[in-house]
Amino acid sequence: MNKTNQYRLINLLINNQFVRPKWVKNRIVLTSSITAGNALMDLTSTNAFAAPVGVDLSVYQGGRHMYWVQDSGGRLAFGFIKAAGVAETVGEELVTNGDFAAVTKAAAKSVTGITKANPGVVTFAAGHGYANGDVIYFSGLTQMTELNTQYWQLRANSGDTFQLATVYDTTSLDTSGYGDAETTGGNCAQKVTLTGWVQGARWHVGVDGAGGLNNVAQANNALININIYQSSIYATTNKLYKKTVAIDIVSGEIATGVGGIGGASFIYTSGGNKTKYDTGSSGANGNVTFYPNVTFTGTIDNVSVKQVTAPSATGATITSTKGGATMAFAYQHASFNANLACTFAVRYVGD
Repeated sequence: MNKTNQYRLINLLINNQFVRPKWVKNRIVLTSSITAGNALMDLTSTNAFAAPVGVDLSVYQGGRHMYWVQDSGGRLAFGFIKAAGVAETVGEELVTNGDFAAVTKAAAKSVTGITKANPGVVTFAAGHGYANGDVIYFSGLTQMTELNTQYWQLRANSGDTFQLATVYDTTSLDTSGYGDAETTGGNCAQKVTLTGWVQGARWHVGVDGAGGLNNVAQANNALININIYQSSIYATTNKLYKKTVAIDIVSGEIATGVGGIGGASFIYTSGGNKTKYDTGSSGANGNVTFYPNVTFTGTIDNVSVKQVTAPSATGATITSTKGGATMAFAYQHASFNANLACTFAVRYVGD
């Protein structure tokens, strides 16, 4: 089919004028809708494929059918279905420290005292820069040595004093049973952050409330749209990416922005292991981002992003011409967005 006839077909589809002219042997054999995030399309010019969730395109392989997709903004992409997929394959891991096991300790700041009391109160020298929610690692204490090599979240700030929080900042640590109050102090406290991640307010290293880490990113009443993210993960426009994450929700909701694209379909109201797909889009920031949809307390863990390099067995490769070898869509609107809700049609176009 030449370009002129392709564009004539576009106009017919847009205007719902499916009267078959002499020059096109076509009929619609399947049409349906796809919810946001479930189109699963690689739109590159060398490895194009589609594997929409809940749809089996493999039965239409062989070049006699076309796959037409229209996003919720009315923009089109179409190509010829060539071969059925074999099994979904993915590339290398793109996220650094997705299991949150690595932490970074900042320069040590001075502790001037820790009371032996319920609750225990830590006083830092002026200029420490600490805030409620920061996680601190203690070492070198000479009197309240029980806190050495332990990680604690700060809470109940007043001036240069803080209390130490138990898990999810629910209560303060009781130090009344410890051996001695700390009066010597010194450079014994280091702020701890998650390596490779940018943490918004109230996102922090996961602590277990007993002095240890639990290898998660933890939020305590994080406010709407205050996020944690890693930048430039989705580096290539039009490639398909698979993201998985384990979520634990104590309260609230959490959303995930994929390549700068969010939306209702990516809001989680319950915990568990989650999987989402995203086609990299132009103008997106490429970040993998998590942010509260409403005030959120909970954790995320095992974040993974990998490029999908081949479709599943129910997907299919796409070529730009009938029987062609170029793995690309024949037409794609410049602003077509495969991450939105879409409608699609499979059209028989003959031998």
